[in-house]
Amino acid sequence: MIRKGRKSKKLVMCLDAGTSLIKVLYSTGTGLVKHLCMDAMLLKLPVSSASNLPQSSGLGKPEDNAWVQLHPEGDCYVVGRLAQEYRASVSIKKLKYESIVPKLLAVVAAIASIEQMHLEIELQLGLLLPYGEYANASEIKTELIKAAKQFFFQGQPLKVELSKYRCYPESYGLAMSHANRLTIERFQKQTFVYLMFGYRNTSLLLFRQGTLSRTESGTTQLGFYDLIDKVTNKVSGLSREEFQASIRTVEEDFYNAAKANRDRQLATNIFVEDLIKSTDSNKATKEKGDIEAAIKTATKEYWQLIINWLDEILPPLSQLNEVVYCGGTSEFLKEKLIDYFISKDKSLRVSSSFIEEKELIEALQLDECELKPFKQQNLALRFADVWSLFVNFAGYEAKKQQAVA
Repeated sequence: MIRKGRKSKKLVMCLDAGTSLIKVLYSTGTGLVKHLCMDAMLLKLPVSSASNLPQSSGLGKPEDNAWVQLHPEGDCYVVGRLAQEYRASVSIKKLKYESIVPKLLAVVAAIASIEQMHLEIELQLGLLLPYGEYANASEIKTELIKAAKQFFFQGQPLKVELSKYRCYPESYGLAMSHANRLTIERFQKQTFVYLMFGYRNTSLLLFRQGTLSRTESGTTQLGFYDLIDKVTNKVSGLSREEFQASIRTVEEDFYNAAKANRDRQLATNIFVEDLIKSTDSNKATKEKGDIEAAIKTATKEYWQLIINWLDEILPPLSQLNEVVYCGGTSEFLKEKLIDYFISKDKSLRVSSSFIEEKELIEALQLDECELKPFKQQNLALRFADVWSLFVNFAGYEAKKQQAVA
């Protein structure tokens, strides 16, 4: 429940506007870092639908019942799980920045409800967008400031003042983290590539002597959805949503391994058994074989497209000191990625976001109920970039205060 009152409260928030999942890290001044996930679906409904939309009951999660209006008699923007219940689908073609303001407002309002904040909020926002879209940062800021002056969450008015705003391309947070670990002096003497493998996009950022090279960085529309669609086109009756639901991460004592500073003991698997629909044992066996063959072929086709893009966008590997790969899809491709680079240059360092993931786990202090879905969805990997941004955006203040708390 959002509290009534005139005194505003500061919310420091960093958000990765993923197409499959909105990933948020935030702090409300206590120093504790918290996370929030929302499905990325957005659906605009007429104002007449407002009376049928859920109000705060104190039982369901605010982020699962999120809907906002920019005006009291305006259209309703239904976000996340609630949009999914209205059969909304994720738009692959639509650019993220075009629909991001209603999502941002829904996230802020959901956090305000969770944390029982006042109706007036001072927001400090760090935002990650694909490299090909972060040029729209100023446009998003202007639209957000205007819309946040007063909007309505589940019919209740809120006011948000944007006091700090930064927008960066995806994987920039990891570059910041990398520079902090190496020291700026060493970072500025080398050349680094950061590869972000997401659901809708794959992006590459290249830093030469500490500066982002805009002419050598880029984004492709090749995302994990492309691999999924290649599978579903080969298997009758299989939907994108069903395929996504069959993907889970199994871990081999990951958190103890992290504390011991060992390599990641994770494997993201497609549980084909979840996709079999036939109840006849013979037909089910054939169906399983067909699905496995489709996945194998689709992965080869998708990987070949990635190779073609990498061959085109990368400079000679002899110019690079290190390649860092990240993003949810990188778990599927890590062996192929490492082989690709090492086969061309055995001296090139190829690494992942494992250190950032370990830091995030330690900072969040998840309880047992939160740990299981966090592991299964491999959220440590998917949050690594926004965590690195949050640490830098908040000036390590949250991390330090948490240690004292």
